[in-house]
Amino acid sequence: MSEIKPYKDQEPESQSVSEVVMMYEASTSTVDDFIASLPKDMMQKLIDFAVEECNAGRCISHEQVKVTMKERMGWK
Repeated sequence: MSEIKPYKDQEPESQSVSEVVMMYEASTSTVDDFIASLPKDMMQKLIDFAVEECNAGRCISHEQVKVTMKERMGWK
């Protein structure tokens, strides 16, 4: 049996990956396994779309994403 670590010494799990794994009832245990399970053609289409949007001038900075999300969620 593994040694129990105090709460503050435990490493936090990536919540976003854990939620996706639970949603799809997948048994992947690491981020690398999850990423490897994504279809390559889907990822290529996402990359191509992102590049096209950026080249067309329809992209925003990370800071603007934060501002937009805060406005839509009603946060200050």
